[in-house]
Amino acid sequence: MEIQRCNFPPLQPDPGKLLVIRELPQPSSIRANAQPQLIALNEHLQLWQIDLLSGGTTAIAELHLPDFHPEHPVQLVISPCGQTAAVSNRFGRHATVVSLTTGHTLLELSRGSYHFNVSTYPLAFAERGQELVLIHGVDWNRPAPILLDPAGYAAADY
Repeated sequence: MEIQRCNFPPLQPDPGKLLVIRELPQPSSIRANAQPQLIALNEHLQLWQIDLLSGGTTAIAELHLPDFHPEHPVQLVISPCGQTAAVSNRFGRHATVVSLTTGHTLLELSRGSYHFNVSTYPLAFAERGQELVLIHGVDWNRPAPILLDPAGYAAADY
């Protein structure tokens, strides 16, 4: 199979320097006819939605993340339903969870200060039936799940 290079169309409005880009999951009921959508984070901690075919961009949210370093590796994790995202420096202490539908910050997380700079910040989403679960680091080598309600807010710790 031959691999060919393809370019993005010009992005309008310009979201600036993008640090990480992820595909926005689409529900299977609309996936066949949907245009590919991406979620991107820029160096100013702004989340953008990008229409891959047209180049149209929409600002979603401006995040607050203590001790954020754009020159360090960044992770952007999107929930399977495509409605929630989590962002952190890969070797950072803090993470933030945001609604991709409203742009509101849902949770601000910290995993403590013990050796945070030598291990990846644990961040993942999982679905349990109709429930959304966020798995995140709370301390050294100690991930913990949080059940999120349909709006993405913490409903309960497991």
